[in-house]
Amino acid sequence: MSILAEAPLGGIVGEINGNSYPMVLRIAEIERFEKHHDFGVFGLFDQLLDRGGSVKLTYCRDIVALSLIGGGLTERAADQVLADCPTHAALALRGLAQELLLAAFVPPDAAKKKEEPDGSSRLTDETDTTPENT
Repeated sequence: MSILAEAPLGGIVGEINGNSYPMVLRIAEIERFEKHHDFGVFGLFDQLLDRGGSVKLTYCRDIVALSLIGGGLTERAADQVLADCPTHAALALRGLAQELLLAAFVPPDAAKKKEEPDGSSRLTDETDTTPENT
């Protein structure tokens, strides 16, 4: 995979074993995860954000594998990428799973702040406390 890989909409470019991959969780992959594990992805999301119990490595690996498939790899290729991961990559896989779920559920423009001040109308200048158009 090229080092110039671009993140798909709602996804990330993740690094596994020194290679960059476009990764995205689509609804089909999320539903596949939930059906296979009989565990909701929002429960996993809570666990990854330390608002639930311990996270299973199997869940993290499967989320990453499914996101590789969503990013364009075949199932066999995605499984091989993860089979080649050493044990010490477990924390990196947990981090990727967290990034993937955040990218899937938080809109890309959610981090942008509104330019408008709080309230229903703008002030005419910094010293004026009277709203415009009153």
